[in-house]
Amino acid sequence: MKKTILTLLLLLAAATLVLRFIEVEMPPSPPKKPPAKKCLAGEAAQPGNDSAGEPLATCAELDAINQAYLRDIKPIFAAKCLMCHGVVTKMPLYAKVPPSSWLVRYDIKEAQEHLDMSFGFPFVGKPTDVPQDGLEEVIEVVQEASMPPFIYKIMHWHSGLTPEESKKILDWANAGLKTLND
Repeated sequence: MKKTILTLLLLLAAATLVLRFIEVEMPPSPPKKPPAKKCLAGEAAQPGNDSAGEPLATCAELDAINQAYLRDIKPIFAAKCLMCHGVVTKMPLYAKVPPSSWLVRYDIKEAQEHLDMSFGFPFVGKPTDVPQDGLEEVIEVVQEASMPPFIYKIMHWHSGLTPEESKKILDWANAGLKTLND
């Protein structure tokens, strides 16, 4: 009996590994609307506050940070983060097979509610009332190496950031914070 159970567990583990490496197209999700930009028009605009009293950045500042994001950081995030925190186009086959598909759908929903990077910078989500919040969240997560979650790393061994990627992201986020806080 023990031998049968062990054999079944080994077969299940082998099947899961095979399913990990077969990618499938995901059905198109309903298009999201990019959030309205909360910024001051023009580079020479005087700093102001939004309705909650938070300081507004100029649109030029946000655009400069976004351009650096698109050029330097998004390729890293595309390989490591956007499967959950962005628009998903391809997933491993196990993402279509219950019960793992339920967990994948739930994790993606939670990830995008927390920090959605689908539209570039500034990010949207729970902690991002102002652009600085999104940058501070990125800095915290990278410094603590708290992403991706352990359950994701089990199947995606190379999903963590390398030291070089971490440094590049931290440099970008800190430079963005400096720009927004000056």
